[in-house]
Amino acid sequence: MAVVHWSGNRRACAGSGFSLIEVLVALAIFAVLASTIVFQSGAYGLQLFRLEEKSLALWVAQNALEAVRLEFAQERVAGDSREVEMGGRSWVVTEKVSATSRSGFHRVDVTVMRVGQKDTLVSLSGFVAPP
Repeated sequence: MAVVHWSGNRRACAGSGFSLIEVLVALAIFAVLASTIVFQSGAYGLQLFRLEEKSLALWVAQNALEAVRLEFAQERVAGDSREVEMGGRSWVVTEKVSATSRSGFHRVDVTVMRVGQKDTLVSLSGFVAPP
C-alpha cells in the first residue's frame, strides 16, 4: 500500500484545473452557440412549414388548371372563385379565363390563397384549346 504524504504546499496544486474566469468564458461561448442553434432550428421549422404550404398550393393550382382543361367544353365564367380542401387545409382558388390573339385558344390564370388570408401563395397560367 502506497502512502501519500501531503506537504501542505498549495502551490503544487495551483496549476491544475480551470479558473473561474475561464469557466465563465466557456459558459458564455456555449450559451451563444446554444441560442444560435435554437434560433436556426426555429427558422428551419418556419421555412419547412412555408415550403409545405407552397407545395400544397401549387398542387391545388395544377389541379384547378387541369379541371379547366377537362371542362373547357362548358362555358367558363371569368373570375370564378371556389374553396377547395387539400392537405387538411382550406384554399381559395380563383380562375380567370381570357381570350388570346389566336382563335380557339384561351389563357387560364389560376391564383391560390389560404382561406381568410389576402396573400396569394401561387399564381399559375396555362393555355387551353377546344379538342
